[in-house]
Amino acid sequence: MQQRPVDASTLKKYDKGFSLGKMMPGNQKGVITARDHLAVAFTPSELADRIRSFVDARKSDEQVRNEFFPGKKEGKYPPGDTRGWKLPVARARILKEDITSTFCQIDYRPFDFRVLANSQSIVDWPRQKFFLNMTDHQNFGILFNRGVEEQRPFSDVLVSQNVVQHHSLSLKEANNFAPLHIYEDLDQSRRINFDPKLYSRLQALAKHPTHGTPNEVAVFDYIYGVLHCPAYRATYAEFLKIDFPRIPWPASPDEFWDVSAKGTQLRKLHLMDPATIGPTPYPFKGQGDAVVDKPRLEDGKVWINPTQYFDSAPPVSWSFYIGGYQPAQKWLKDRKGRALSFEDVKHYQRILGILSETDRIMQTITMTLSGSTGAATGS
Repeated sequence: MQQRPVDASTLKKYDKGFSLGKMMPGNQKGVITARDHLAVAFTPSELADRIRSFVDARKSDEQVRNEFFPGKKEGKYPPGDTRGWKLPVARARILKEDITSTFCQIDYRPFDFRVLANSQSIVDWPRQKFFLNMTDHQNFGILFNRGVEEQRPFSDVLVSQNVVQHHSLSLKEANNFAPLHIYEDLDQSRRINFDPKLYSRLQALAKHPTHGTPNEVAVFDYIYGVLHCPAYRATYAEFLKIDFPRIPWPASPDEFWDVSAKGTQLRKLHLMDPATIGPTPYPFKGQGDAVVDKPRLEDGKVWINPTQYFDSAPPVSWSFYIGGYQPAQKWLKDRKGRALSFEDVKHYQRILGILSETDRIMQTITMTLSGSTGAATGS
């Protein structure tokens, strides 16, 4: 396929912004388990039962291989083994470890929270350096990709308060994660994960007679708002495909605070703050066992099986993408064969509301972006 020529004036404008990777230099890839089917589960009890079965002394190593790694052929290593992980060694280590103390919540996919055994006895790359900042402290960070998958009306980005997986946002890209605050090991002092020079310049540009000088949260929310601005995404689509996104400097303090305010709404929404989400008028109806079969949207209803559905579902929520996933579809498909609990139903209703409200807020984000098409807005 022939590539579109790069518009030099638009690229020049884009390059004047600052790189997200440079602005938040403390960043790393997400957790790589190399064996999600052992390390990740929907509930703590499921995960504990699974690991208990894995280390059961009544089973031989061969039996455990057949149970947990069926169909894998003998190659350079026995089925299930890798260069740095050997099944017999792992079983022995886990028996000596308080494995449940390593359990933590993981953002497995957008709005799909599961439980991870984040132990080196089970996980290939636990990525403890920054994720300890997420499990032990009140903190949040940004999940982003180096390049987006396709041209869609959003950026591949999501806020998180948890450990994230390296494919939480995309199956094609290894996701990066940057916490807003980093806690030092020795004295537990907290520092802001911003490049000092870029942070100072942005604060100076955003200083406002009413709002004052923005703190790190307001700056984070400005970045988050920019990355959800449809005009930004459309104007710089070709450049967003190839590297970490570059964030434009605000054209004025008023623009900064307007975009930041929209970013605040999106951040709280995506962190599933109940007050921000508000009512979720998508009642679960029908008679049945609530087991997910073949989810589909039809006539404003999200059917999970032939007899049960979520009513009045916004079509935009069903089709909405975050990263490489459509959360309203992916969340249900990953639960095929499982019965939805009361809490599952409430959670899915929140997902429908979050995606619909995200689309609405995005359409209100406007910025002064000059390029080949002149000034652009979010409308």
